[in-house]
Amino acid sequence: MFDAVDQILEWLTTQSPVLVALVILLYVALEGLLLVGVIVPGDLSLIIAGTTVDSVAEGPLVVAGGLGGVAISAFSGHWIGSHFGPRVRASRVGRWVGEPKWKQAEEVLQGSGWLISLTYFVPGLNALTPVLAGILGMPRRRFGFWAMLGGAIWVVGYVTIGALAGEAARQNEGLIMPIAAGVAVVAATIGFVMKKVVNRR
Repeated sequence: MFDAVDQILEWLTTQSPVLVALVILLYVALEGLLLVGVIVPGDLSLIIAGTTVDSVAEGPLVVAGGLGGVAISAFSGHWIGSHFGPRVRASRVGRWVGEPKWKQAEEVLQGSGWLISLTYFVPGLNALTPVLAGILGMPRRRFGFWAMLGGAIWVVGYVTIGALAGEAARQNEGLIMPIAAGVAVVAATIGFVMKKVVNRR
């Protein structure tokens, strides 16, 4: 298993930063457009992308890809919600998501702007807010501002965590699994704390 993880990490670091940035842009964009993030949260994709960063110059490129994905997800998701309305929520995918999650996202959107920003750190919830913001008729500029603010902190934070973990793993190959476990614990803890904050609103 150690060898397999090491090979995956080595393969990732050999890929072009431009390719990594494009892949992360596409995934983060689809997260809110097709509700992909409800199944596989974007946190993991950002951390993995971060592990490929092995120079100062590559970091901003990967971050830019993530920010581009956030912008596409936020504004396109809002457009879909405002034009197709409740049909999205009532669709097969919407029913699969479950009414409790839609209700939670709706309560967040009716709260302060900071809650919208914090949803990026709650796995699955940030995938629902763009479409639901459009359905509820929230002004695009207001939603976009808070979504981009939270998305920027989210992208920079998780890419940085991934970059630090990737560098530590390259310097200490025998500690790859403990480092991966540590990153998983950190990400889970952040998600848990943010979920508690959002639920308390």
